[in-house]
Amino acid sequence: MTGTCCNLSKPLCKGTSRRRLAALMTGNFDYWGLPTDQRPRARPGAVELATLQAELAEAKRRERQRNQLRRRYSDDEDGN
Repeated sequence: MTGTCCNLSKPLCKGTSRRRLAALMTGNFDYWGLPTDQRPRARPGAVELATLQAELAEAKRRERQRNQLRRRYSDDEDGN
């Protein structure tokens, strides 16, 4: 393997890079034995951003459902 390890100062070692990849894919850092200093950290504000995005997506979904109901039961379709 080419490249460098997570701290960018030493070459990749096969065992560490595979464990790191498995830990990142599964999110289970304790099981794969990834040291605390090598675990990824969220950017400042990333949790708040994800929460905001989820709330906006939920509001958009609800509005889409309301619009579908309005179209389904509008007076134009009834002929009234």
